[in-house]
Amino acid sequence: MPTIVQSTNQRGAILNYGELITRIARYLKRNDLNDQIPFYISMVEARINSTIKQARELEDAYQATTTAGLNFVTLPERYKSLMNISVIYNSRKIPLNILSDKTLLLYGGESVQGVPTNYSIFGNRVLLHPVPDAAYDIVMSYYTNLPSLDYINSTNWLLEKMPDLYLYGALIERMLRYSRL
Repeated sequence: MPTIVQSTNQRGAILNYGELITRIARYLKRNDLNDQIPFYISMVEARINSTIKQARELEDAYQATTTAGLNFVTLPERYKSLMNISVIYNSRKIPLNILSDKTLLLYGGESVQGVPTNYSIFGNRVLLHPVPDAAYDIVMSYYTNLPSLDYINSTNWLLEKMPDLYLYGALIERMLRYSRL
């Protein structure tokens, strides 16, 4: 009886960034555009990030420890939007209240210290009020941006689940660029 060897890349499935670039180039039938294909892929990711608001695969958790006298913690990389944030105090998880930057300053700015009860997002920081008087763990659940593809990060959950979205999205990006010339 003959041995059947089954390829892990069935029917030309796109398994990683390199295979995606090869497939796009094959569809375009233009070797002179190969150096532009990564740009088309990044444009697809930008459109996806601006369109997808919530997806289970984009949810993540983060924990940071405050420093006494410092009124902020830094947001994680790829942060998109916050779902919830809490402080751990006396082994209890206490939700923080959101305030605008201006309201946070009206509450006393950096002059009041204690266990944080309020927060505001400013740039890549979570501003806390009162200013922590000790080290506290801040835990948050948040939405991330889609992990970008490149030769080092050659795959992500979206490429694994829906490679055609990348393929056809990149072809559409190429068409959009070409139609403007």
